[in-house]
Amino acid sequence: MTVSTVVMIFARQVRTELGHDQVSYIFEAQRFLSGAQPYGPQLSETNPPVIIWFSVPPVLLARLFHISPQMAFRAIVFVLLGTCVAWSISILRRSRNPVFASYISLYLFGVAMLVAGFATGRFDFGQREHLLVLFLLPYVLAIASGATSRIPIAERCAIGGAAGIAIWFKPHDVLILVVLELFLALRTHSLRRVRAPEFLALVLTCGLVFSLVLVTTPLYCKQIVPLLIDTYWALGTKTTLALALTLKVYLALVFALLILCFLFRRMLRDYLILASLLICSLAASFAFDLQHTDWNYHRYPHMAFLLLALVYLVIDLLSPFLDKLSSNRRSLKMALMGALALTIAAQAIILVRPRARPEVTELSQILSQYPPSTTVYVFSMRVPALATAYNHNLNWGSRFAHLWMMPAIIQNELGHANSSAPFKRLSPEKLATIAELQRSQSTDDLNHWKPYVVLVEHCDSNHSCQGIEGRSFNMISWFLESPQFAEAWSHYRQQPTTTQNFDLYMRVR
Repeated sequence: MTVSTVVMIFARQVRTELGHDQVSYIFEAQRFLSGAQPYGPQLSETNPPVIIWFSVPPVLLARLFHISPQMAFRAIVFVLLGTCVAWSISILRRSRNPVFASYISLYLFGVAMLVAGFATGRFDFGQREHLLVLFLLPYVLAIASGATSRIPIAERCAIGGAAGIAIWFKPHDVLILVVLELFLALRTHSLRRVRAPEFLALVLTCGLVFSLVLVTTPLYCKQIVPLLIDTYWALGTKTTLALALTLKVYLALVFALLILCFLFRRMLRDYLILASLLICSLAASFAFDLQHTDWNYHRYPHMAFLLLALVYLVIDLLSPFLDKLSSNRRSLKMALMGALALTIAAQAIILVRPRARPEVTELSQILSQYPPSTTVYVFSMRVPALATAYNHNLNWGSRFAHLWMMPAIIQNELGHANSSAPFKRLSPEKLATIAELQRSQSTDDLNHWKPYVVLVEHCDSNHSCQGIEGRSFNMISWFLESPQFAEAWSHYRQQPTTTQNFDLYMRVR
């Protein structure tokens, strides 16, 4: 029945569109397979290339079995989720941890991992934060449970290698492992773990991936990283402290969990896994605060680790009762059926509850009018424009998923308006260089792809643009300050439209 439940959830998931980030990665993987150089003249991305490489197998799988890349992507993430849960249970079973002495304790924690794995929601399934947790969890549980001494060296290296790959999905989340390893070192008053096979494999994998990035995509470190340092801050909505203070529910749950641990400390059989999961959650929360972007799917790692910590505490407190229950087959069967029912109920809530995503967006209505393979482009500072075009089988006429450099440029040109948001003052020379780069790259895109349909997002009091919320700004007027862009733009004419948030242009020659 557990397998049938998972199959049911998968069947429901594949009927739902992927989130816009995952679609953009699939698009980038397709363009990469067609010969485009990542971070080169036809493909620009703000993240390390690992997510592009990860998205290549779903594209190849889709071509092999004649299915959609979105379905193939979901299938691969489902396999990863199942592998993560099965591997983690195997690790805990071999740890000889007294909390998991009974089969039912392992089963309940496995159910918790499945629930946490699906708790991303339908549109965030397969986000980089989700992949981070799936690749990282076996490592956390292995070193926290003490199972490493009973696991073959080859498997320990595989656990460390998976964790090393995880870091490259979200590099700043390396803070999770740094804090966890420091905690374990302080607990044992020893640095012996630096010689552990899984730790060495983790460091080696991180180094090998970094070397691969330097060799195969040198432009990422030479060009994109400096640009990110100068511009990506503008997408942030709050400072680190302000963002931390918005997590009131999370902080309340952490505080409540700490109180429970203190009150029941004498009843706990083993606190190390609980403490490790809680530390990972807190570290992930701080990593979230450092991003300055209050995007819900970025919250997933710290909430997933917190959920597992809470479930572990309950299992630990109930473990004497669960041990007795396991010895009675009839009671065990009833308990497992009850746990399965709770799993189904939890997944029903996750999958059925209403989503904030609108049924039909204005952009989707506009792009649905054009036949497949029409080349389109949207001057926008948001990623969903590319995903919407992709889902309508349209060609994307730009290297950018969104104009991610624009908010920093505009905030520096117009002045800082929101004192509660991050701000970095760029020197006039650097500002001019980045502005010229943005104009020249957009000009090259218009000349190379010659999009037939171009939409320009409004930025005004009625429709805020990401990164310059509350500002009125004419995007095309800004680009037209470049004579080269003006020449490329001379091939386009504005068309009458009833849309509220976009101007419509079409190529006339």
